[in-house]
Amino acid sequence: MNIKRLIVILNILSIFILTGCKNTKDINYNSDIKVNGPSLKISLIQTAYEIYTTNIENLSNNSTYENLYNNTSRDAKKHYKWLTKTYNSMDDDMKFKLKNIFDSNSSWSYTNSVINLDDNASVSDIVDTLISSKNLSLSSDLQNDIDVFFNYFYNDYFKSYFNKEKSF
Repeated sequence: MNIKRLIVILNILSIFILTGCKNTKDINYNSDIKVNGPSLKISLIQTAYEIYTTNIENLSNNSTYENLYNNTSRDAKKHYKWLTKTYNSMDDDMKFKLKNIFDSNSSWSYTNSVINLDDNASVSDIVDTLISSKNLSLSSDLQNDIDVFFNYFYNDYFKSYFNKEKSF
């Protein structure tokens, strides 16, 4: 009786094992996968947010942020210097607009609003989408701040930086 029981158990185990195996020749790989580089629609918002977090939001922890960037890599250290230099060269009105933008909504809310744009979207496409987003519930003052700040930030700072970093 023990042998019958052992044979039944072995048969059941072999059925489980054999049905779980699959012929790898049947697996189709999609070789049309395309990896895109950074897109303006995400990078513009996230970099502005980085400037906000390193220079406004975490002002009391500024040395911690600086150490984090400095201890990561040489490129991260250069990026941190660019973030602080860019912020320090902005006039007070632009600093206020930056603060107002990210005090009002999270970077994720802004990013989520533009995520469905084409990867080749222009700054005006991005700004128009942000301003017209029903999910953000923007006041007219905040719409103006977004329009003025992101166009200013892109033209005066980010355009050359983004194109230089994108080429690497």
